[in-house]
Amino acid sequence: MKPRGRRGRAAPLALACAALLGAAVPAGARMALWDEVGTGLAPLAPLFEVSVSPGGAMTMDVEEDGQPFTEESFAKSGDFLLAPGDTLVNDLYQWGQVLQIEGTLVGDVMAWVQNAKVPGAVSQDLNVLSQELSIEGEVGDDLRALGQSVSVDGRIGGDLLALAATIGTSEASVIGGDLRAGCGVASLNGTVGGNLAVYAGQVSLNGKVLGDAVIASDAPIMIGDNAEIAGDLSYKAPVPLELKPGVVKGQVTFTPRVEEERRPFKVPRGAGAFFRIFFFLAAVVTGSILMALTKDHANRTASTLRRKPLKSLGIGFIAFICVPVIAFIALVLILTIPLSMVFLLGYAIAAYIAKFYVAIWVGSIIVRRADGSTRSPIPVMLLGLLILYILTALPYIGTLFTFLIVFFGFGALLQRKETRLDKVFEREQPEPNGALPGTFPGSPAGA
Repeated sequence: MKPRGRRGRAAPLALACAALLGAAVPAGARMALWDEVGTGLAPLAPLFEVSVSPGGAMTMDVEEDGQPFTEESFAKSGDFLLAPGDTLVNDLYQWGQVLQIEGTLVGDVMAWVQNAKVPGAVSQDLNVLSQELSIEGEVGDDLRALGQSVSVDGRIGGDLLALAATIGTSEASVIGGDLRAGCGVASLNGTVGGNLAVYAGQVSLNGKVLGDAVIASDAPIMIGDNAEIAGDLSYKAPVPLELKPGVVKGQVTFTPRVEEERRPFKVPRGAGAFFRIFFFLAAVVTGSILMALTKDHANRTASTLRRKPLKSLGIGFIAFICVPVIAFIALVLILTIPLSMVFLLGYAIAAYIAKFYVAIWVGSIIVRRADGSTRSPIPVMLLGLLILYILTALPYIGTLFTFLIVFFGFGALLQRKETRLDKVFEREQPEPNGALPGTFPGSPAGA
């Protein structure tokens, strides 16, 4: 009977887990690992296409002392436990926190759990995606595992295919088929009935391999006194092995691992000039369009710079510092996160367009143009923009000019009537000699 439950697609999370696990495998061994292990891990695919409710709630043909399990038996705290002496006759699809099989499971197991432990027996394949996996009992057929740590202290009837940070087999472990693994650290002390293929950062072999062995390691390979390889040995390592007579029955092939020289990244010659020209042309296009659409506003803002340059510099400096602080406070308050995003967006836009108004001011000084608010600001802006980009390209002091341009432009923008900040920095002028105000609420203009 097939398990019933809601279907889900866990492929994106599974791929993310595989990517994290891949980071633990040395770069030099990763490509070879996928070639060797990829085909063997294919049966894990159904695990990522079907899942059941947390805790593995399902209906199966299970017997406990002659009585069938109920759905409630499988849905306790997201854990699955098959107690010693119990028998489950069916395939198991488990999604939860803990998988522990102390009894006998007749069928396949596909599990996505945090911790998996099998001191009991699984008659067929065991496919597990977990943080920690420990096999102390018996797996009748293949074991396929993705995890942080894989430990085998029992018997596996078929192949062991694993991708993990650490993989270890004890002296009492027996793998009937092949062992193919990719990991950061591999400690192999048991018996492998078939071929061995390991790609790791560090490999220690102190067990028996009844077939051929292929080993790739970033560090020197450690061969123990109990190591024995019945077939050929092909290995890739920084230094050759000093093998005792009789350890390898077949041929030994050594490939030295050459450390790749890591050259620091250098910016191509002329790239800086290319990008400066590119950004200048982009500013010319953007500024021309902006000035054409807001001619009057641009002329008035530049006029503010002509009349109050020092005041614009001071206001721009204060705003340049205070706006990010206010945005950060709004971000911390959680509920005002959207307001913080608006602040930062406006801040970035204002910092970019500030140079256009400073360019009009500088260009007007060069051509000695008067206020001339009815004229198009584009020609003087282009001249001023060229001068500003030359100043900011100067070594050492170019960064200073960049900040000054932003400060001047910020200050001029914030003194426009639309911002209402011009009144904040000006004292209110009292009426002379205590005279009455010139206008009253509701009086006609000019009265």
